[in-house]
Amino acid sequence: MTTKWILLKSIQRQPDTRLECYAMADLLEEEGWPDLAFCYRWMGWYDRRPGKREGKRLRKRFVWYKEGASFGFLDSEQERYDTLKMAWLPPLIYRSLDNAKPEFQLFTTWEQAVNKLAEGLARMRALLQQPPGT
Repeated sequence: MTTKWILLKSIQRQPDTRLECYAMADLLEEEGWPDLAFCYRWMGWYDRRPGKREGKRLRKRFVWYKEGASFGFLDSEQERYDTLKMAWLPPLIYRSLDNAKPEFQLFTTWEQAVNKLAEGLARMRALLQQPPGT
Protein backbone atom coordinates (compact mmCIF):
# COMPACT_ATOMS: atom_id res chain seq x y z
CA MET A 1 0.00 0.00 0.00
CA THR A 2 1.27 3.41 -0.92
CA THR A 3 1.14 6.50 1.27
CA LYS A 4 -1.20 8.14 -1.23
CA TRP A 5 -3.65 5.22 -1.08
CA ILE A 6 -3.59 5.19 2.74
CA LEU A 7 -4.26 8.94 2.86
CA LEU A 8 -7.07 8.65 0.33
CA LYS A 9 -8.81 5.89 2.29
CA SER A 10 -8.41 7.87 5.50
CA ILE A 11 -9.97 10.98 3.90
CA GLN A 12 -12.88 8.92 2.60
CA ARG A 13 -13.51 7.16 5.93
CA GLN A 14 -13.15 10.27 8.10
CA PRO A 15 -14.46 13.23 6.12
CA ASP A 16 -14.41 15.44 9.23
CA THR A 17 -10.62 15.53 9.48
CA ARG A 18 -8.60 18.13 7.62
CA LEU A 19 -5.10 16.91 8.39
CA GLU A 20 -5.20 14.08 5.85
CA CYS A 21 -6.33 16.51 3.14
CA TYR A 22 -3.33 18.73 3.85
CA ALA A 23 -0.95 15.75 3.91
CA MET A 24 -2.39 14.53 0.59
CA ALA A 25 -1.97 18.03 -0.87
CA ASP A 26 1.69 18.14 0.18
CA LEU A 27 2.31 14.69 -1.31
CA LEU A 28 0.62 15.60 -4.60
CA GLU A 29 2.54 18.85 -4.83
CA GLU A 30 5.83 16.99 -4.33
CA GLU A 31 4.81 14.61 -7.13
CA GLY A 32 4.10 17.47 -9.55
CA TRP A 33 0.29 17.70 -9.35
CA PRO A 34 -0.25 21.36 -8.30
CA ASP A 35 -3.93 21.62 -9.34
CA LEU A 36 -4.91 18.43 -7.56
CA ALA A 37 -2.86 19.50 -4.52
CA PHE A 38 -4.72 22.82 -4.40
CA CYS A 39 -8.02 20.94 -4.65
CA TYR A 40 -7.22 18.80 -1.60
CA ARG A 41 -6.16 21.91 0.32
CA TRP A 42 -9.38 23.65 -0.69
CA MET A 43 -11.43 20.63 0.44
CA GLY A 44 -9.61 20.76 3.78
CA TRP A 45 -10.11 24.51 4.22
CA TYR A 46 -13.84 24.36 3.49
CA ASP A 47 -14.63 20.85 4.80
CA ARG A 48 -15.88 19.63 1.44
CA ARG A 49 -15.72 16.07 0.11
CA PRO A 50 -17.54 14.24 -2.65
CA GLY A 51 -20.72 12.78 -1.21
CA LYS A 52 -21.28 9.04 -1.42
CA ARG A 53 -24.87 8.35 -2.45
CA GLU A 54 -26.54 5.29 -0.96
CA GLY A 55 -29.36 3.39 -2.61
CA LYS A 56 -30.17 0.43 -4.83
CA ARG A 57 -29.21 0.39 -8.50
CA LEU A 58 -27.07 3.54 -8.40
CA ARG A 59 -24.31 3.39 -10.98
CA LYS A 60 -22.84 6.76 -10.09
CA ARG A 61 -22.37 6.86 -6.35
CA PHE A 62 -20.36 10.08 -5.89
CA VAL A 63 -21.81 13.56 -6.14
CA TRP A 64 -21.17 17.28 -5.89
CA TYR A 65 -24.24 19.38 -5.13
CA LYS A 66 -24.81 23.06 -5.74
CA GLU A 67 -25.34 24.72 -2.38
CA GLY A 68 -29.00 25.70 -2.12
CA ALA A 69 -30.13 23.10 -4.67
CA SER A 70 -33.84 22.39 -5.04
CA PHE A 71 -34.93 19.05 -6.47
CA GLY A 72 -38.72 19.21 -6.69
CA PHE A 73 -39.86 15.78 -7.82
CA LEU A 74 -36.59 13.95 -7.01
CA ASP A 75 -37.46 13.22 -3.37
CA SER A 76 -34.70 10.63 -2.88
CA GLU A 77 -32.08 13.10 -4.12
CA GLN A 78 -33.41 15.79 -1.76
CA GLU A 79 -32.88 13.38 1.16
CA ARG A 80 -29.34 12.66 0.03
CA TYR A 81 -28.67 16.38 -0.41
CA ASP A 82 -29.83 17.07 3.13
CA THR A 83 -27.52 14.41 4.62
CA LEU A 84 -24.41 15.02 2.46
CA LYS A 85 -23.56 18.57 3.51
CA MET A 86 -19.85 18.00 2.88
CA ALA A 87 -20.71 17.65 -0.83
CA TRP A 88 -22.29 21.13 -1.09
CA LEU A 89 -20.27 23.49 -3.26
CA PRO A 90 -20.79 27.26 -3.28
CA PRO A 91 -22.63 28.25 -6.49
CA LEU A 92 -19.60 29.90 -8.11
CA ILE A 93 -17.39 26.88 -7.43
CA TYR A 94 -20.14 24.53 -8.60
CA ARG A 95 -20.49 26.45 -11.88
CA SER A 96 -16.78 25.94 -12.52
CA LEU A 97 -17.43 22.20 -12.94
CA ASP A 98 -17.52 21.47 -16.63
CA ASN A 99 -20.90 20.18 -17.91
CA ALA A 100 -22.53 20.39 -14.50
CA LYS A 101 -26.28 19.85 -14.31
CA PRO A 102 -28.28 22.66 -12.66
CA GLU A 103 -28.35 21.07 -9.18
CA PHE A 104 -25.87 18.17 -8.95
CA GLN A 105 -23.08 16.36 -10.80
CA LEU A 106 -22.66 12.57 -10.52
CA PHE A 107 -19.47 10.50 -10.78
CA THR A 108 -18.61 6.82 -10.83
CA THR A 109 -15.55 7.18 -8.57
CA TRP A 110 -14.26 9.45 -5.82
CA GLU A 111 -11.22 10.24 -7.96
CA GLN A 112 -13.40 11.44 -10.87
CA ALA A 113 -15.28 13.80 -8.55
CA VAL A 114 -12.10 15.24 -7.04
CA ASN A 115 -10.42 15.58 -10.45
CA LYS A 116 -13.45 17.46 -11.83
CA LEU A 117 -13.33 19.85 -8.86
CA ALA A 118 -9.57 20.28 -9.35
CA GLU A 119 -10.14 21.24 -13.01
CA GLY A 120 -12.82 23.76 -12.04
CA LEU A 121 -10.69 25.32 -9.32
CA ALA A 122 -7.74 25.52 -11.73
CA ARG A 123 -9.91 27.42 -14.24
CA MET A 124 -11.01 29.84 -11.53
CA ARG A 125 -7.43 30.37 -10.31
CA ALA A 126 -6.32 31.06 -13.89
CA LEU A 127 -8.97 33.77 -14.19
CA LEU A 128 -7.68 35.48 -11.07
CA GLN A 129 -3.99 35.52 -11.99
CA GLN A 130 -2.19 38.44 -13.50
CA PRO A 131 -2.40 38.32 -17.31
CA PRO A 132 0.84 37.46 -19.09
CA GLY A 133 2.88 40.40 -20.29
CA THR A 134 1.58 42.95 -17.76
